[in-house]
Formats: sequence, structure tokens, C-alpha cells
Amino acid sequence: MIRKGFLSYCDVVLASASPRREALLRDLGWSFRVVPPVLEERILEGRAPSGQARRLAEQKAGSVFSSHGDSLVIAADTMVVLGSVILGKPGSRDEAFDMLTLLSGKTHSVITG
Repeated sequence: MIRKGFLSYCDVVLASASPRREALLRDLGWSFRVVPPVLEERILEGRAPSGQARRLAEQKAGSVFSSHGDSLVIAADTMVVLGSVILGKPGSRDEAFDMLTLLSGKTHSVITG
């Protein structure tokens, strides 16, 4: 766990375009900058979802760290898994609705790395 006092001594960068992740850190009272990573998120066939989420989070952090190396860079990736299928991020409201309909009443996993 990072102590709040520690954060006053370093520049914190959130490597994310997610409004929810930004809100989570703001709710913690952290002072930080948002720098969205430049990265094509690719799901690799045959890899465990937990490893995929971690790999993508590390890639996001790395893409921002390359230009903010003196900062504490925070990144994460979250994915939804239904059975053995990793569902990608919906690209529209219609896709989000379809995904929620697909998941409704079914056991699924939400994994963050």
C-alpha cells in the first residue's frame, strides 16, 4: 500500500483513459495527472485471462513510463470473461447493451491486472 504522505514527494501519472479509474484515485484524495497510453490492446489466443490483463496493464504503464520516467506510473487493465471467452471492450452503446444482455443471469468473471 502506498502511504498518502509518500505521494506528496513524487509525480503520479495515471496511464489510463478510463473516467472510472480517474474517479477512484480522486476519491482516495490523490494528486495525479492523467496520460492515456498509446497502445493497441490485443488479446492473444490461448493465454490465461489473468495473464492477459497483467500483460496489457504492464504495456500501458510502459508506454507512458517511456516519456514520464521520473514519475510513479499507475496502470491497470480489466476484462470480462464468460466461460473461456474474453470479451473485448464494447465500441458503442449498442455493443455495450448486447454485452450486458449476453452476461445477464450468467456467471462470469471480471479480472483486473
